[in-house]
Amino acid sequence: MGTSPIRSRQAKPPFTKNGKSRLVHLNQRSSEILQDLAARKDQTERTKNSNYVFPSRQGTRKKYLFDLRKPLEKACALAGIENFHTHDLRHTFASLAVSSGVDLYAVQRLLGHQDITMTQRYADLSANDLQVATEGIAALIEQASSRT
Repeated sequence: MGTSPIRSRQAKPPFTKNGKSRLVHLNQRSSEILQDLAARKDQTERTKNSNYVFPSRQGTRKKYLFDLRKPLEKACALAGIENFHTHDLRHTFASLAVSSGVDLYAVQRLLGHQDITMTQRYADLSANDLQVATEGIAALIEQASSRT
């Protein structure tokens, strides 16, 4: 038997917004959470006989939860968070990735964008990030010129 997609820290959802399947890379914590959910799936009636991580309620048209807006709204309300939407998660992910030095093309692949211009809309850099970038370039030039 092969390695579980969750254990290999990769998942391949069969359905995406554009209708194409793609490989999704999971970080260690995401992988641990999904493994924990899989280990506990037989403990509740709703998840017991389902192959989905987030199964829908009994009797619904689709067998899996396909719209996370209501669960997220409920979680935000319980946490006292206002004006937060599911798309904010993607925007935050992209912004944090770019701010921490991840290449924009890697962010594009992580988000599953077909076109880099879509990724650029998420990756708004602060003035400080740009200042750090210019200082880094200056340091490289200084280092190169000191060798000659």
